[in-house]
Amino acid sequence: LCLKGFVGVRFNPYLWPKRESGGWESMSTGAGLAVYKRCAELHMPVGIMCFQGLQLHYNDILTLLEASPNTNMILDHFGFTSFTDEGSAAFQQLLKLAQHPQVHVKISALFRLQ
Repeated sequence: LCLKGFVGVRFNPYLWPKRESGGWESMSTGAGLAVYKRCAELHMPVGIMCFQGLQLHYNDILTLLEASPNTNMILDHFGFTSFTDEGSAAFQQLLKLAQHPQVHVKISALFRLQ
């Protein structure tokens, strides 16, 4: 893909296989982890769309960051956090990700913060 002019990869955790027990398979294992690590080698960022909230994928994201610290990560739409009671905890998680210099937050869909 890199040779064809692609400049990044997007992970949509909801396109991973569903677990029988609920939720989705982890992005930070198997093919997801292999692609994430390969993106570091190709200097391609990985964007993550946490449509249903950062809190559902926070630990998975931490695993990716620790497994491949040279991969740049972009969290779309403020990580789908908000300033509501439920979203505020997720926003605090987003702020904690600042300790990882390879994490970038796309400031978009500001209406979601309300």
